[in-house]
Amino acid sequence: MSSPAISQNAIASNGDTLVYIPSKIARQIVVDLEKGDLCQTELESYLRDIESLNAVIEAKDGQIANLIDIKNNLNGVIDEKNIQVEKQKAYAARLNKQRKWNLYKGWAGGLGIGTLIGIIVML
Repeated sequence: MSSPAISQNAIASNGDTLVYIPSKIARQIVVDLEKGDLCQTELESYLRDIESLNAVIEAKDGQIANLIDIKNNLNGVIDEKNIQVEKQKAYAARLNKQRKWNLYKGWAGGLGIGTLIGIIVML
């Protein structure tokens, strides 16, 4: 039993409808489908690349943040050391001034005692 023709280019067979398409159009449909599949594959590849690059960017951002924290900590250490150096300079200046004062007192006391002894000896 042959299938009844639905139209001149379509045939119903086993519940399916077969449509005949000229081979030139059929080839173009296949090419377009393949290009579409290829474009989808390329799109997925680009999306995977973008996700990978975003992950790399996040990792680099984390490294940059860590380096900024380290830099800030080191700047804090430098500031603290500068404060300590300034305190040490001030302390050294006080000690130097005290040493000069003690030296002056020693000279003055020695001169005074020497003068007194000299006067006593001369008498």
